[in-house]
Amino acid sequence: MVSTLAVALACEPAAIQAPSAALDVEFAGCEAVLRGPICTVAAEPAPLVLWIDAAPGRSFAATIDGAAVTTTASPIAGGLQLRLTPPAQGGLLELREREHDARWSLSLRPSLRSPALAPAWTHLRAGDLDASEAAVVASDDPLIRAEALALRRKIAFGRVQGVGGEAREAAIAEALRLADAAARAADAADLVSELGETALAAAWLAIHGQRDILSAKTWLERQHAAHAHDPRARATAPYYAGLAAYAAGDLRGALRSFAAGEARSRRLDLVRDELAAAAMHAVVLAELGRGDEVLAQARRAGHAGEALQPCDRAALLTNVGWSLLLLAEAGQPADDPTAALEQALALSEPGGACPDPAKADNLRINLALAALGRGEPEEARPLLDVVREHAPTGRAALWLHELEGRAALLEGRPIGDAELLAREPAELEAGLRWSAAVRRGQALARVGLTAAALAVYAEAEALLDDMLRAIDLNLGRELFLAGKLRSSRLLVDLLVDLGRVDEALCAARLARLRSLRALDRAARLESLDPGARERWDAAIAEHQRRRERHGELEREAWRFVGVAGERQRERRQAEHDAAAHALDAAYAALGDTAAPPRCADLRPPAPGELLLLVVPGDDGWLAFASDSDGVAAARLPSFDPRDPAAGESLLRPFAGRLTAAQRLRVIPVSSDIQAHALTWAGEVVQAQWPVAYSLDLPARSRAALVGSEALVVADATGNLAHARDEARTVAAALARDGFRVSHLEHGQATPAAVVRGLQTASLLHYAGHGKREGVSGWDSALALAEDASFGIGDVLALARVPATVVLSGCETGASDPFALAGGMNLARAFLLVGADAVIAASDVIDDAIAAEVSANLYRDLDPAAPFDAPARLRQVLLELRSAHAGSDEWTKFRAFVP
Repeated sequence: MVSTLAVALACEPAAIQAPSAALDVEFAGCEAVLRGPICTVAAEPAPLVLWIDAAPGRSFAATIDGAAVTTTASPIAGGLQLRLTPPAQGGLLELREREHDARWSLSLRPSLRSPALAPAWTHLRAGDLDASEAAVVASDDPLIRAEALALRRKIAFGRVQGVGGEAREAAIAEALRLADAAARAADAADLVSELGETALAAAWLAIHGQRDILSAKTWLERQHAAHAHDPRARATAPYYAGLAAYAAGDLRGALRSFAAGEARSRRLDLVRDELAAAAMHAVVLAELGRGDEVLAQARRAGHAGEALQPCDRAALLTNVGWSLLLLAEAGQPADDPTAALEQALALSEPGGACPDPAKADNLRINLALAALGRGEPEEARPLLDVVREHAPTGRAALWLHELEGRAALLEGRPIGDAELLAREPAELEAGLRWSAAVRRGQALARVGLTAAALAVYAEAEALLDDMLRAIDLNLGRELFLAGKLRSSRLLVDLLVDLGRVDEALCAARLARLRSLRALDRAARLESLDPGARERWDAAIAEHQRRRERHGELEREAWRFVGVAGERQRERRQAEHDAAAHALDAAYAALGDTAAPPRCADLRPPAPGELLLLVVPGDDGWLAFASDSDGVAAARLPSFDPRDPAAGESLLRPFAGRLTAAQRLRVIPVSSDIQAHALTWAGEVVQAQWPVAYSLDLPARSRAALVGSEALVVADATGNLAHARDEARTVAAALARDGFRVSHLEHGQATPAAVVRGLQTASLLHYAGHGKREGVSGWDSALALAEDASFGIGDVLALARVPATVVLSGCETGASDPFALAGGMNLARAFLLVGADAVIAASDVIDDAIAAEVSANLYRDLDPAAPFDAPARLRQVLLELRSAHAGSDEWTKFRAFVP
């Protein structure tokens, strides 16, 4: 369970500039901010932090009422951060830069705090809520009334923290009632900072106290009124918007919001806000299975949070622990979450530095979840017993019920009929509903109710379809799904046990296809209605515009260093992100909400073809073989893809079918299995059959270009002599075969020229640098001229692609071992857009070896006949293997098909 950090907001009103000013300034550190904006200064002034959107080398002079003020400056977040301490009496703060005739000013006023309310503030800081409430005095003065209601609102929020059960629900309702009154009073008194702080605190409570997302969004809309005057309100709002998005299951929106909140808070040295956003950023990354990023975020936030106040530190540690727990639940390498969760519990328990009964029970649930994940129900039981004693309500009660069920399953205890037949409560978030359904399916299967278990597993699989729609195409769908394979594994296992192997194979294939079907553009583009086609065209045009701008910035990057370099990197990243968002919008127009494919939609084995699928089961591995005679399945309890004898153990159950097979179509679920390089009957598989690695896309009408035009792109970076020779050899061979060849070499191979060539080519041969980067390979790209690249998004945005694509570059067909079916790569991208076959490399390759492969690939090629990539590649690789005995370079080349 996630606990989010309810952060006290720092002051950061919007900048006022003279009519001729060219300065963009944000600030934080006021005691309060009034409309104007006007920044009030505390009786004991604190540093004022200014952030100027300025390039390096610029210097600014600060004055207050004309007198010079000492400042310290440091570059940060692509701009310049200034710190100064204003006098208690205030004055007019001005920044000037004479060189650019630029200025900015802000009115500073003395503290507006009422002396009559000073005792109430003192008691509140000491944690004595009763004494603070007793010291609040009434007044008709708008400012004093607003301050008094702000105090009462803070007291009410403090009372929420100190109670649990039904009393907590009543306390939440009272706190939100006072928040409404405080926000209205602050608005009437022009006290925009208090309006913003109250609205965000109320949004937090609506989300985590009531699970009322609509109410939270209403509060966020009210907080928006503070943005024009209080830059700190603008900086912190994304964090709370991220909380609302996360609670609603919108991982796409949550990820963007938390990243924005982290970056904006860093500008103004708002440490608590920055760390709160960083910790929740890690939580969303963990939901997506992006392990390396999670560990980096969690470690940084945990270390930096040591200086926070106890309540803030408890919330931060809770989120750090939760992100690590999610990562472990997804089967990814993770730091142990226990230490962070136990530290947070020590702070939150009665007698701790920040007692909060509800948060303490939340942490006990998290610790119990960690123990159950380790298979230790005896460690979880005492924690769950304490939570049950406290009679939890809401989400805590739902989590308690779920974890007690998991513990019972691990302990082998009997489960009652009511528990078996109960459905998951609709108020559970989708992820917990999925895991609860998986657990209930296991319980049903254990007592022999197999039909009910299959239905529940199918429900869990359908939930994943819904959850996937909240994740951008390039944000890690494959990693997310890799951590959610348990429902399909259990479903497939049970079907095999029941002897329903045809259904088991179908279920395994459909689960694997889940992350790809939204990208299978070739199957749907031509059937779009006019409105959807218009949205597609507009989004693709926006994607291309952003990519062109990103390319321009990439080419200019060498000119910028220091702060200017950081600013330029931020602009490049912004264009990169905008291009990705536009591509996601385009593919949404294709119908990401379309009904999932059915068994009947899957491609059957072609005549003479043996389809081979190996999936990790709940206990060992399961292998399936399918041909014209039907489906066979085998359990492989001791199968290890890295074992030299793996081929024997994998293929022995299907020896009879292999005898009749003319070729193999492998559907990879684990990227560790290199079927073509396994040994069977004393010889490698590739030597005995052509091998194709299939995306297993449903059958589609032809979308690829066929004909006699070929595009050859070579050595775009000018540093691969073998690639140049390779391309010239390929171009000559294709010309002899009757192709009309367009040959782009070195500086000619610009993105625009490549796109033009692809509009008519039926065959593409690329010889040059490939790179595999980004989440699940989504930033993989081919290097082109002028330091440009041609990436996954560029391929997916193409109007048409050649039927045959050969990518003679490193890692063009590489995969991610942690992502479902290996994640994304360039070979997949071309297939998804409509290519019939792609030959690519699964690893870094030697360019001389690549040239040798390419030189032999096009012998006696008939442009009018289909290009049989698996058969042609087999023959070439056998020659390569014979010529380079002892080398494994031949294993790195693969033929990919839809």
